[in-house]
Amino acid sequence: MCTERENVSVQRSHFLFYILLLLMLQTFAACQVDRRPPEQKIRDRFAFGRYETSEVVLPYRLSRPGKLSTQKKYPLIVMFHGAGERGMDNEKTMKHFLPMLGRADFPLDEAYVLIPQCDEPYRWVEADWNLPAHRQPARPSKPINALFDLMRKLITSESVDTSRIYAVGLSMGGFAVWDVLARRPDLFAAGIAVCGGGDENTARSIHSPIWAFHGANDQVVKPARSRNMVEALKRAGRSVRYTEYANEGHGSWRPAFQEPDVIHWLFSQRRQ
Repeated sequence: MCTERENVSVQRSHFLFYILLLLMLQTFAACQVDRRPPEQKIRDRFAFGRYETSEVVLPYRLSRPGKLSTQKKYPLIVMFHGAGERGMDNEKTMKHFLPMLGRADFPLDEAYVLIPQCDEPYRWVEADWNLPAHRQPARPSKPINALFDLMRKLITSESVDTSRIYAVGLSMGGFAVWDVLARRPDLFAAGIAVCGGGDENTARSIHSPIWAFHGANDQVVKPARSRNMVEALKRAGRSVRYTEYANEGHGSWRPAFQEPDVIHWLFSQRRQ
């Protein structure tokens, strides 16, 4: 029979063994290197979702703040992709936004990022982007209408700062930015519209600051589409910035999303 002293000794040995095992596991975990490429790390932050209405199915990706607190409100940024990323795969929509999302100054841990996907044959704005001008349709497109519904639900269920909701879009998505800022001045605090275009007659409806970008050599969406919107906003006394790249074609989102001040400018805007 074991004596009481021997029992204590055995228990102490077991205890020390478990402590040693725990330390070894912690050391092993600390030594594990996350070998995912930087872009994959960003993609993995975004949950998959599908929002369905009676008219359309809207796939979307959503990234939530890193350390989400119900005691805090966070900005929401909505990113509108271009025509080449249409579909239902819910993957390619992020392609052109990854460089922006991967910037050291982009507050991915401190914001909601929503990237919806427009299916074919729809457009964010049902207008021909090859024309020199268009009139804003009386009703939002079916994908935009579904997006507004989805945003209402997110605002109700999540810790969204409703004074800091932003729209960013490129090409077909640039048209979306001009469109939603005109339709919902009560919703968006600011926008970034890259190589898009809007209806100049809606300039007085846009109350949010906007920064527009375009390439001077763009043969897909003529730079006049951005220039005309900017001039219309200036005549209406609205807050607008415009950057045109002399040597860029349609891919002006590449330099636009790397502008040194663009992230700070966007997230410093608040809807009054």
